[in-house]
Amino acid sequence: MAKKKHNFACMKQYMISCLTVLMVCLVSCGLQPSEKKISCVEEISVETPVGSVPRLPYQVWTTYADGSAEFRQVVWLNASPASEEVEADSLLKPVGSCYKVQGFIIGDNTTSNGYPLTAQVYVTSKPYFLPSSQPIAQTLPLDKTQLTGDNRLTWNRDLDIQEILKWDVSQQLYNYRDTYGMSTEGYTKSAGWDSPTTKLKGHGSGHYMSALAFAYASCQDATQKEILRNNITRMVDELRTCQERTFVWDKQLGRYREARDLAPEQELRNLQGTWEAFDEYKKDYEHYGYGYLNAIPAQHAVLVEMYRPYHNENWVWAPYYAIHKQLAGLIDIATYMDNPAIASKALLIAKDMGLWVWNRLHYRTYIKSGGTQEERHAKPGNRYEMWNMYIAGEVGGMCESLSRLAEMVSNPTEKAHLAEAANYFDSPAFFSPLTRNVDAIRNRHANQHIPMITGVLRSFRNNGNADYYHIAENFWNMIQGRYRYATGGVGNAEMFREPYTQMYHLATNANNEGYDATLNETCCAYNLAKLTKDLNCYNPDDARYMDYYERVLYNQIVGSINPHQYQTTYHYALGLNASKPWGNETPHESCCGGTGSENHVKYQEAAYFVSDNTIWVGLYLPTLATWDAKQVTIKQDCTWPAEQSTIRIAQGTGRFAMKLRVPYWATANFDVQLNGKSIAKNYQPSSYITIPEREWTTEDVVTVTMPFTKHIDFAPDKMDIAVIDKNTKQSYSPRWAGAFMLGPMVMASSGFETWDDATLNLFESLSKATISKSEGAGADASLYTLTLQGHTFYPDYYIDKNTTHYFRMQE
Repeated sequence: MAKKKHNFACMKQYMISCLTVLMVCLVSCGLQPSEKKISCVEEISVETPVGSVPRLPYQVWTTYADGSAEFRQVVWLNASPASEEVEADSLLKPVGSCYKVQGFIIGDNTTSNGYPLTAQVYVTSKPYFLPSSQPIAQTLPLDKTQLTGDNRLTWNRDLDIQEILKWDVSQQLYNYRDTYGMSTEGYTKSAGWDSPTTKLKGHGSGHYMSALAFAYASCQDATQKEILRNNITRMVDELRTCQERTFVWDKQLGRYREARDLAPEQELRNLQGTWEAFDEYKKDYEHYGYGYLNAIPAQHAVLVEMYRPYHNENWVWAPYYAIHKQLAGLIDIATYMDNPAIASKALLIAKDMGLWVWNRLHYRTYIKSGGTQEERHAKPGNRYEMWNMYIAGEVGGMCESLSRLAEMVSNPTEKAHLAEAANYFDSPAFFSPLTRNVDAIRNRHANQHIPMITGVLRSFRNNGNADYYHIAENFWNMIQGRYRYATGGVGNAEMFREPYTQMYHLATNANNEGYDATLNETCCAYNLAKLTKDLNCYNPDDARYMDYYERVLYNQIVGSINPHQYQTTYHYALGLNASKPWGNETPHESCCGGTGSENHVKYQEAAYFVSDNTIWVGLYLPTLATWDAKQVTIKQDCTWPAEQSTIRIAQGTGRFAMKLRVPYWATANFDVQLNGKSIAKNYQPSSYITIPEREWTTEDVVTVTMPFTKHIDFAPDKMDIAVIDKNTKQSYSPRWAGAFMLGPMVMASSGFETWDDATLNLFESLSKATISKSEGAGADASLYTLTLQGHTFYPDYYIDKNTTHYFRMQE
């Protein structure tokens, strides 16, 4: 009875809130004549497990007075730490309670904050849904899906492969030979972040190995493929030779020297991080421990156990970050190399190094979260502190790589040790709030933490720990709702900032010269795409994942390579009168030079997901895909970017269902036809439409029609201040700002030098904009443009100089 009364009270509150919204709509007089007037919004009611902040939708289906509808982004007013702590307090919000959270649809002038919404929250004892630890679906392997046609994607891929072929293998090996006391005569010194004067050495060589593997999987030219095979072989052979120098038998111990034997506690306390000490450690490879493989001495890696800070001259950079890149590169070679001996050797090298990590962390580290930081630092090896240090504690995707290794090896003991080692990279200071859906992202280094989330999700496959899945899901939802820009990128000066402050940071980003429109680190886009792909495997029917993947792939990743000469971006260009800062011409030049070398030879990796009897078409790309389990080859014919795509069985026959994504932006005239007949009358954007299980033959044709629609992606905060020069900020009347979208593409234009220039009547301008398409070829193929108010807007991936992406709403 008490529960019924309680629910009645909640419903009463909800009805009152609905009436309030209705009254606001009826009396509102602040709408622009050209603004789309909202007439109806879906009701929002969620259940949340006790002790957790509710998962609220970051977008809602919104219907306008003219009958049209689309998804609109929402800002919720419970984002402050104080609000979150209240909602996550089981005493203040016990089981059976209900409460409201106020929110607003952004970009609307019904009120100064937007169109008001209320979410009704019911606190329950039920946990959030937890999928099986084994994913429902997997991507088709990269080497089983090939991009086809003449388009910007194949142009970028071929440009990347041609550059990878030019890179000097000896330069990637120099640091290893130097670290293991081997001759470097005839080997070229590295530059950039792998140079002799940096302590992140090895990170670029790891990216190089991944780029080799992905290029090998994607390359179709026999001559190029042979060069890639030879370079992979040389890397693997020489790295194993270096690693074998650590196989040192200790008569006194009666075993090989291991990682735990390096630098006992008193020695560890006295280890130095200077270059002089660094050079001494290079002479001591016999004490590194069995299996250590890295381009820097092992002593440098263990300095983090003494909480030594990020300082390239006197202490460390990010030792485990570099180790991860090398592990990842070896694992990628083991995955895609078709020479079994070399693939097995690459896996062996990675496994032995992974076990070195297990040995070191198992015997020499621990977790202590209580007390003061001084108390937590009293004894070396407290992982709570190690992984919570700025940059020095950056570990990349160590958890992910060790989890992958655990899946790949067959020996039960080794498998268990590697899975255990993966969880040694848990960061309680970061993870614990996320298990309760408390925002632990704000003001952290962005790319230091994104790969950690990908890691816990991969580790979930091995341990089935519910917290690991929920950490990843909560993090991803926060990114979508609170931190992403229209292009899908995140971060400012490598950092997450406060939630819902994208426009403020975009407009006030500054350097010594003044306004700086470069932000959104490209590594973040790379890692968010990976996380999204992996989450999609657990819930492939949720189209939000591939909607976002498409956004960040089309708008930041594809646009992060200069199509005219091989250069990639570190930070991206996103703002007012912005130009892409090209550079990063090698994988060792910077972290984004490393991910940049990989990005453009794996565009197709998330095009298709498969289970036992279903294939999901996640991306509409011109591809030829082989599904070995069904013994069929599937051909997708389309231009890129695609408004129509035709899917056929090119070879074989098979029985399975096909699910096709209806993109979030496909709000008008979307259709799927099977052999000339539409399969549905209506299609809900951001969902999948299913062709039920059937016997497919080469006679069948699926046609997907998806005309690009025009819409606006609003920033969550109003634009009211901007940097003018390095000493001056100018205030503006607060107005919404948004990016023009054509289908999945952010459209940008040049010729806007001030925010006054970039003030437009957004809805009217977009409604009157004309769409053009030129066929072109190569980098210029299938180029869409918008023309409005005398300006031509191009897809952001295409335009790179003096471009503006966000525009203020005119009063």
